[in-house]
Amino acid sequence: MQPRPWLVPTLAPLLALPLALLLGIAMPAFAQLDPDSQRAYDRALRDWSQAVGTTGYVYGAPLLDSTIAEYRQSAALGRDLAGPRGVFAHAMGGRRATHETAWTTAPDPDVLASSAWLDIGHEPYVLRLPPLEGHWYRVCVTDAFGNLAGALSSRSHGGGGGWYALATADWPGPLPPGIAGELRSATPGVSVVVELAATSRDEHKVHERYQAKLKLLPLEVYRRSPAGAEFANAQPQSGAAPAPRATEDMRGSLDAFRVINQRLRQLGAVPREEALLTLFDGVGFGPGAVFRPADLPQPQVEGLRSAAREGRRLLEDLRRDRPTRTGWNPLPAASAAPDYLKRALLGIPAPSADVLVLESHRDAEGRLLDGRRDYRIRFTPPPEQGFWSVAAYSAESARLLDTGTPRYSVASPSGTSGNTSLEIWISSDAPEDPALRASWLPVRNEPFFLIARLRDPAPAALDGSWAMPPVEPADL
Repeated sequence: MQPRPWLVPTLAPLLALPLALLLGIAMPAFAQLDPDSQRAYDRALRDWSQAVGTTGYVYGAPLLDSTIAEYRQSAALGRDLAGPRGVFAHAMGGRRATHETAWTTAPDPDVLASSAWLDIGHEPYVLRLPPLEGHWYRVCVTDAFGNLAGALSSRSHGGGGGWYALATADWPGPLPPGIAGELRSATPGVSVVVELAATSRDEHKVHERYQAKLKLLPLEVYRRSPAGAEFANAQPQSGAAPAPRATEDMRGSLDAFRVINQRLRQLGAVPREEALLTLFDGVGFGPGAVFRPADLPQPQVEGLRSAAREGRRLLEDLRRDRPTRTGWNPLPAASAAPDYLKRALLGIPAPSADVLVLESHRDAEGRLLDGRRDYRIRFTPPPEQGFWSVAAYSAESARLLDTGTPRYSVASPSGTSGNTSLEIWISSDAPEDPALRASWLPVRNEPFFLIARLRDPAPAALDGSWAMPPVEPADL
């Protein structure tokens, strides 16, 4: 077959497109295209930008999530959790979660929660845990991508309290005397969430005795006077770049790429992910680029706009897929190998081994849970089980249900041990039987789902030899 000279000027710019985008350069000067070739090139540029952009949206979704959460807290956008970077903010003012709690998805109504955001890129910080006297607690430190950097808990570290260092993975040290341990993060931006078991009877005491005494200090402040650090005043962190402006309405829009780009530029190179980040550079939002849609070709902008919508839809569809499964299902667990899709679905904070979280959207007959029907759970915890609870959430918003009662969960007595058997009754109206009323989980006349939390889970719960009992329709 004889070569066709007219293919060269037509295909050359199209074949150059992936390389040009990969290298982040403009189309070569020879690319004087006829109208048909220009349309083909624009279509290829749009499709390429959408494909890379969708991957980038999923990759950067945890960065977007964490930035929205940090900006909400530091800019005091919600009354349920507000405070500057570098100090602990106590959710609900030191009270347990209610239907008004919105700072996190599916909040736990049986703990007091505290949250802090830090930039430990310039210097490490130290966290002080007061002596907790056998009280259940958990500390989760997550990096900017939502990966669990480390955890402390009553089971793994006991209740003696102490000082713990928070540092980046490449910080050379050394640690000063008196530091009980350290947690290392792959990124300089970290989130610290502390949970303390509490009930309606003791939440004020738990707040005053334990929660209010949580403290974060720069390592240098601690180093100057380890003995006096306990009495030092925690101050908002200064010197680090503020969190980019990020709000919920930016999801699925070009603004999402602006936030992802700002975070990637702050992080710089990510080991073993250089090739992927170079792709993101080529379409305008990687760490080596400054995202300016006005400076990009219109087809590229259109592709990224479609990618933001598609990425958001993909993640929402995968989250909506969970209700299709019958029975109790564990939340996705973090994996050691890079799994960007799973990471994007985990949310903030990342799960830890100290709490087994199970969710149920359907009853034993496979029907979606709905408050217009009554249900029961004949519950017997596994042997050696710690503190457990079962709570109900709106299927639409994933928030605790406003039932007109102060009860949002059924939990093990006193929140300290979990070997008591009982029948949990789930209904919108209070049962007449006093025994059922004592273990009544109120819901609304609307679809809902359940989350069971087993703290310090027993080996039988982890290896599958014990299973959470099914949610049975009450007429069974």
